[in-house]
Amino acid sequence: MQFFEKYKKTILFYWFIYLIVLILSREILLKCNMEYRGWIYSVSGFVFIIGLIVGIIQLILRIKKKSIKIIGMILFIILIIFCTPYTLLFFAITSAEEEVVSYENQKMVTYTQVFWDKRITYYNYINFLVRERFPKLEEYYGENGEHILTYYDDNGEVIKEEIMNEE
Repeated sequence: MQFFEKYKKTILFYWFIYLIVLILSREILLKCNMEYRGWIYSVSGFVFIIGLIVGIIQLILRIKKKSIKIIGMILFIILIIFCTPYTLLFFAITSAEEEVVSYENQKMVTYTQVFWDKRITYYNYINFLVRERFPKLEEYYGENGEHILTYYDDNGEVIKEEIMNEE
């Protein structure tokens, strides 16, 4: 209990609580065949990174010995400088543009991923926080001009694939 009282006033404590709530609520949604929309993960990622950085700085500043505090801050700044390019590269590769669209008179959420090729994945829209877990349709546009439509059932299994000719 003393540990709880000691760290209850730190940012990392609340950061950890937020992380646990996010993970548990995501698992509940997955059991119901739903998933958070992309913007929830983007906001959570921002909160995660900022909370972690500020929380660690707060813990370093709580150190009583000045020399250890300075060494800790220098090492932490070096770690941030080293990790930042890899973090930005990770977000650049994994990011997808999210939109709510109408497709065949049905409201859907699309995720467009563009790296070497273009992939548009359609999910049924539920509300502004969540969407269906499994895709309904995926459009793939390859480098060679190939265009493939993939249709899915309610369990995410492929129903059919159509190869469209680009002319």
